[in-house]
Amino acid sequence: MAAAAGRDDKHKIEVRTSGMSIHFKQQGSPAIIVTFTRVEEGTYKLTFEELLKNKGGEVTGRNDLLYRNTDPADSGPVYHGQCIIVREDLHITEQTAREIWKYLSPSTPFMNGGDGPVAELTIFYQNGVKAVIHYLERIAESLHAQRMREAAKALKASKASKAKASKAKGSKGRSPSGSPKGSDSPKGMGGGSRKYKKSKRVLRRKSRATRRR
Repeated sequence: MAAAAGRDDKHKIEVRTSGMSIHFKQQGSPAIIVTFTRVEEGTYKLTFEELLKNKGGEVTGRNDLLYRNTDPADSGPVYHGQCIIVREDLHITEQTAREIWKYLSPSTPFMNGGDGPVAELTIFYQNGVKAVIHYLERIAESLHAQRMREAAKALKASKASKAKASKAKGSKGRSPSGSPKGSDSPKGMGGGSRKYKKSKRVLRRKSRATRRR
């Protein structure tokens, strides 16, 4: 499921104090590579890596800013496990990807103007990258909450369906029993009824009396 950005203040691309803590290993203005990967038509995934350089400026490695698992020997905070963006395997729509790209590099055409599935931006300011990560974090949290609601709804529907099936099965086993009432037919119905025979005799007597008159 690809997540789209909202249009209210809640989904502004900005640094938030409540957002995840991002640990940069390099001091000053580190070079950060933001990679846009087209997963399928109209759907993108983003990664954020800080380039680690030695004193001579040579790149010695990369620090995955979303993994949040820093070296315990470092003086920075140590995190265990991956952030919600990675746990949810967040994919975003092309419209959201374009918004983020424009925020990070307004003068560069989207995906560097090419048709390839992968494009990179090199960013030198931490706050811009923090703002985008916090933005994606909120989208991932919203998507996670939606999935939890859908799962709870599906579980409730499944329980209701099972209860209904069980009730129907129980009612089938309790079908009516007993023989029909053969001798208890309503009075006056049938040739053997005393009331019926008596009424016939009364009618015959009345008929004879009428003829004599």
